[in-house]
Amino acid sequence: MVYGTRLLLAFHNGKTHLAIALGAEAVKKGYKVVFITMDELIRHLKVQSVATASRQKVKRILGSDLVIIDEIGFLPVSRQEANLFFQLVTALYEQNIRPSSSLLTRGLRIG
Repeated sequence: MVYGTRLLLAFHNGKTHLAIALGAEAVKKGYKVVFITMDELIRHLKVQSVATASRQKVKRILGSDLVIIDEIGFLPVSRQEANLFFQLVTALYEQNIRPSSSLLTRGLRIG
């Protein structure tokens, strides 16, 4: 795995399935992988300062070799939520020893 790699899957069908398959292969090779939907990620980021489980989830995300975030753009996000997401992505990229790689899926609108 090349650390610090970013990949966006944006086509009509099969994005989540492909992302899970790539994540499973990375796990088989010994990498730490987290799969999370954008909606779930935003919920954890918003309450991590008061909820232990969310704080632990964010810590696990930051400690992963590969972070798969599913359905970016499926639901609208507020400016505050977008800022929290940007801060997380920046933290993933700027880690000193080895930045995490990210795989994002985004659905395309038809029409």
